[in-house]
Amino acid sequence: MQGQTAMVEREPRTIPVASRSFGSWRVAVEREVLETDRLAQRYDEEAKGWKKTLRRLGVPQAYRSVFETWRNRRGLGPMEARGFKVLDAGIGDGAFAAGIVGALGSMIHVTGLDIAPGMLDLAGELFEGLGVKHALQVGDARQLPFPSNSFDVVISAHMLEHLDDPLTALREMLRVLKPGGELILAITKRSLPGRLVQLLWRTHAIEAGDALGWLTDTGFEAASLLELQGASLVRALSVFVTATKPNQDAGDALGSRPINLAGFGVRSLARSARS
Repeated sequence: MQGQTAMVEREPRTIPVASRSFGSWRVAVEREVLETDRLAQRYDEEAKGWKKTLRRLGVPQAYRSVFETWRNRRGLGPMEARGFKVLDAGIGDGAFAAGIVGALGSMIHVTGLDIAPGMLDLAGELFEGLGVKHALQVGDARQLPFPSNSFDVVISAHMLEHLDDPLTALREMLRVLKPGGELILAITKRSLPGRLVQLLWRTHAIEAGDALGWLTDTGFEAASLLELQGASLVRALSVFVTATKPNQDAGDALGSRPINLAGFGVRSLARSARS
């Protein structure tokens, strides 16, 4: 109407929960993601007992084991890794980053980014105790506040699944990695424990093939699984993957890469096309 400002409703940001085909029909269930402010608030509320929960589940030991597998595959030791710049996007309490410190030694430098200040406080206490050089700041993995080609290694544990479009954050991780640098991720697996996390936190729960597809679709190469040995709950809950940034500048080619639809609804694809 004249003289009135039209109200444009923002399309809800959702993640897929389940889908099933019935003949020519396909029924899909999606759930709205937690908005950033609300997600940060929830993590801050959980911060006090977070470390105790992770220790009870054996998470710190599992994370270190994953990084030791990666280290051995790469033939790295403390001397080779000395001075490595590591970014943990969605660092939380620092448990995942502590795993790479345990595997590579304390002569690396860890930069941590998270939306929850309370979690950053826990990470700071952890790294002070480990004697690791570190820098922590509040920020969003979809808009990393770092120059391109800044880090030797980028890691992230159970952060991507909170996003309705994880590919946006993955492209940012690719950008800030140095050519030849490596990405290591932990993502919630589509399993019984993973479904519980998905219900509680409104996250993606994916198959290993989906995770590898995300990496290929955003410009990484040599994507592969990192196996966690043993029958731990962490193994049932998490997919661990690694990939490498091409040595040549792949930035110009990203726009022409096909997008893997696995794990995404149609609305998410439309948003990716508009961005």
